[in-house]
Amino acid sequence: MRATRSKSQGKPPFRSLIQPVSLISPEPSQHSQHWTRLFLLIVVPSCVNGFFRGFHLPPVLQGVGDLVSSGRCYTRGKNMIILNEPTGILTRRNFLRGGMATLAAPALMGAGGAVPLLESKGAGPVLKSGNAKPGSWSGQYQILKKIQDKYAGWVKDDQEKFEGVTLLADENDNWEDLIKYYFAFAAEGPRPPQDYIGHICTTINAANLCPSLGYVDEMVDMVMENLSYDISFASRHQLAQWGVSTASDSIATWLGMQKKLGEYYLALTRNTTEGNNNISNGFQFAPQTLDDTDVGGNIVLWDMNHPTNFDAWKYRAHTKRWVFDPDGKTGSVRWVETAPVGTTPADDSILPMNPKTVDEIYKPFEALMTRETKLISVSWQSNECGMVLPLELFRKLKARIESLGADCKIHLDGAQALGVFDINLDELHDTYGIDSFAGSFHKWPCGPKMVGVQWMSEDMAANVLPNMWGYDEWIMTPEMYGYSAEDGEMPDSSQRFSFVGQQNDATLCATTVTADFHLGDFHPAVNSLAIRNRADYLGTYTINRIFGLLARLSKTGTKWPRSLIRTPHSVDDPIEYKNFYRSSVCIFEVPPTGTNGEPILDVNEVVSQVYDIYGYAMASPDGKWTLRISPTFLNTIDDIDGIFDALYFVIRDLITKGRRQRRRQRREQRREQRREQRQKQKLDQQQDSLSFESNEPGYEPGYEQFTNH
Repeated sequence: MRATRSKSQGKPPFRSLIQPVSLISPEPSQHSQHWTRLFLLIVVPSCVNGFFRGFHLPPVLQGVGDLVSSGRCYTRGKNMIILNEPTGILTRRNFLRGGMATLAAPALMGAGGAVPLLESKGAGPVLKSGNAKPGSWSGQYQILKKIQDKYAGWVKDDQEKFEGVTLLADENDNWEDLIKYYFAFAAEGPRPPQDYIGHICTTINAANLCPSLGYVDEMVDMVMENLSYDISFASRHQLAQWGVSTASDSIATWLGMQKKLGEYYLALTRNTTEGNNNISNGFQFAPQTLDDTDVGGNIVLWDMNHPTNFDAWKYRAHTKRWVFDPDGKTGSVRWVETAPVGTTPADDSILPMNPKTVDEIYKPFEALMTRETKLISVSWQSNECGMVLPLELFRKLKARIESLGADCKIHLDGAQALGVFDINLDELHDTYGIDSFAGSFHKWPCGPKMVGVQWMSEDMAANVLPNMWGYDEWIMTPEMYGYSAEDGEMPDSSQRFSFVGQQNDATLCATTVTADFHLGDFHPAVNSLAIRNRADYLGTYTINRIFGLLARLSKTGTKWPRSLIRTPHSVDDPIEYKNFYRSSVCIFEVPPTGTNGEPILDVNEVVSQVYDIYGYAMASPDGKWTLRISPTFLNTIDDIDGIFDALYFVIRDLITKGRRQRRRQRREQRREQRREQRQKQKLDQQQDSLSFESNEPGYEPGYEQFTNH
């Protein structure tokens, strides 16, 4: 049995060894004794458990000597030196601000006590003037070098493998080769993990979630493994160098940001939802409130926005007591109404579901805009109907804002744009007046889960207050960058949305891989335009398959008109028509039963059976009326053909099953009606019998017992 020792036995308690001692003792022997004790209590345990990995012993001792040369030193915890600036006592905050860097190399300490961090580029740490720029640390375990070596190997191998390969929209074989190589689910190429269990389902649901690229999964696994045995600040700052600073450079290049510092900044968030809510919760303007009937500012939305960019604004309006119109025509929060599928708008203040010109989209927005409009916030591609708002619309909105003399910004929800559109943020801002953009890596980009991107122009960011004050991936608070919390200061850029506390280093590191994949650093033929063209091609193919599905289902005895297609399309010539108001979010409705106006099918049952029986993942945006198929570059033509075959058989069987159920229900209703009729006849006969007796001669009520005598 393992021997145990009580607290009262053996070595004295640790606390008794850390009483305040003078390290500037006049007696050399005492001085040496105290320094030896400090060395044994702090430096040795620190080196053993890796907290100070990467710091050579002489600089550490030199740093400790410099720190305590004018005061007293305490130790707390098992291996932490706590410094207090005024008294020479170390605290956790000052450890982060400068103590650790001073221990490592005192010469690196910057002005104002700022922590010298790794060299930053792009949207990395930007300290206010007077603070030191980030420096560098070296650790015994170089996770950054391991990442860079792995990355360089990927680039070299892939550039050689796909040299000379083209990726035109209709080159199905080349796209299939890409899918097999870069996605683990394809079960070919070097990417499948050792414990690969085979193909489980085919996802055609990019509007919601996509499988990650194989390199993304590898990066996440490698960083998570490192974090399992090395969570030192030195290691984590190396991860921040790759996952934040290097990533910001890659993302900025991918999204067409040439104006990186000084004008525009990027922040890595958790998802588009967080980015949208940063706007809906933090955008500062003076709305008309129930407590103040003066005319105030208003926000213009689109009813086909994602709920995080639509209902979130309604929530803010009610909780802040803004003037609110349930119809969305007046008040502080207004929205453009979209005509129901298969109907024609009554006037040009309603957006048609299947617009043919930009003006049909623009006029409903124009009707709601006033000089007091402060923000227009829309989904670039709607997950609710699949419509893509054209860039020309934003040019017109910008001109309208200028003609009104309004101080109005435009926010784009890019959840259905990032990773599928060819995005140039500089152009969006300068030419089309876009001031803010939010997107997610887990959808169309096929990147890591739970990472988003938020971009704002400088004047927009300065007008949006963050709802979090924490620290960023460099483990630095705004105060450490030189922004005073007491004075209410934050960076006047999207950097103010980076102080969210501890994030997932593994997924942040994988954002670099995702952006560089889309830039063609791996497969040389990949770029944003090639992916957009492929998505449009698959979207057109999907729309045509929807036409075919509706035609096949019409033969089941239920009419499935083409007008059920919610996504913009051409009814007259679907095969040749190229609609610029859609990409590859394709949505159609199920027909109503007719008598009670309810859907003929349970769309959730359709989605469930398509997955359970045939192994295809799709979605229903509203859970009642609509079905959505959204392919992207990880899908093949066979995938789309397969899901439509599955849809036909599932819907046909459900219609047949529903028809049988309705027959049974009708038979049961008829039986119940006959039972009720027989019961009614029986009651009527009894009533007739009583009426006949009461009409007999000599009948007197109360003497019925004597009628037989």
